[in-house]
Amino acid sequence: MGPSGTALSAKLLNNALFAACTQVTLSALKAATELGIPERAFLDLLADASGGSAAARYIAASGDSAQTYSDRIARYLTKDLKAASTAAADLGVDIGKLLSAARLGPMELGEPVPVTAAPAR
Repeated sequence: MGPSGTALSAKLLNNALFAACTQVTLSALKAATELGIPERAFLDLLADASGGSAAARYIAASGDSAQTYSDRIARYLTKDLKAASTAAADLGVDIGKLLSAARLGPMELGEPVPVTAAPAR
């Protein structure tokens, strides 16, 4: 992947991106329901549509409602965001916009923790 330690950094960034994509997908599912489109029908559509994502596939594969899925996964995503935030700060990398995007949505993924970035190495 790159120099020593980059695989972990890539994993943490991937997890934060997944959290953001999950929030966006859950927001779209909520809007679809409010428009009269059943969750399962919208997830089936996303399987072949340009707006589909790994997040949508995981929600669909779970067989759970969006609410049940989000209730189950939120604690893991919260942990992932905290780990990504800490690692980025330790490395002097600003991922604030990614973390903000991951917290916008129906899941409560914890409050952003102000982290002072360490000087770049």
